[in-house]
Amino acid sequence: MDPIDHKTSPEISLVLSSGGLKPIASIALFDFLKEEKIPVDLLVGCSGGGIYAGMFSMGYSSSEMINITRKFLEGTGFSAIDYRTLLSIGKLAGGRFDLSKGLLKDEAPLEMCQNVFKDQYLETLPIKTILQATDIQLGKGVVLESGKLAEAVYASAAMYPLLPPIFMEGKWLADGAFTAPLPITEAVKRGADIIIAMIFNEKMASKPKKFIDSFYNMNRAYSQSLIRSQLSLAIDLHHYELIIINVNFEKYFSYSDPSNIEELVELGRMAVTERRDEILRAINNFNKIKK
Repeated sequence: MDPIDHKTSPEISLVLSSGGLKPIASIALFDFLKEEKIPVDLLVGCSGGGIYAGMFSMGYSSSEMINITRKFLEGTGFSAIDYRTLLSIGKLAGGRFDLSKGLLKDEAPLEMCQNVFKDQYLETLPIKTILQATDIQLGKGVVLESGKLAEAVYASAAMYPLLPPIFMEGKWLADGAFTAPLPITEAVKRGADIIIAMIFNEKMASKPKKFIDSFYNMNRAYSQSLIRSQLSLAIDLHHYELIIINVNFEKYFSYSDPSNIEELVELGRMAVTERRDEILRAINNFNKIKK
């Protein structure tokens, strides 16, 4: 493979899909880009993909991303139930519906976002970063390009009604996977020369043992359908090179089990290795055309 001429390098966009914990596999792509000294001009993320897009843009190393994820999952994580909301579903005494609440409390996830992303703002990140969220009152996708990064990441990944929405830009926002689990058209609209999209193909829980497993099965079903339609549209619209990295998970991975982290990262490395030469070839071909 010819060496990359960085003087004429194309504008490169990374798009990371939703997928719960699975987008931690994107660490393998970050490592590859760093090793090859390939600059990234735009990051587009949704839900879990938005979490790791934000961390990569801030400059966190792979080991730091893994440690942050492990610490959160081993802590209180997703365990704090909001009993008032739970009781409201059955119209039981003490229950009360509140649009700002979810079945789980948001203290731990929000605290994690604030600790990780600190006082950073989307518009001042070293790499232009866009996060996909959903307006839960209008059912419309919302693209976040400015504001506090911690709040934007939480909004993009808040799995409503499990997690509460967050009020931003005059809207109640939650998980972007409801409207654009693979927000690839955002990269197309911004004129990227090469788009590298990483898709985390989740295995369904064929024998769900918990309510949460069934809930995630439904999320996966509509997310996969939306991804297929968004990908088809992007292929029709994009003018240069679109590289798809499919990370296929042949077994079901729990969204909250920290013991899965190393295996998920390794599956990401295998998927990136399969597309490594294709990525380098696309960049070199673009450079030759420019010359």
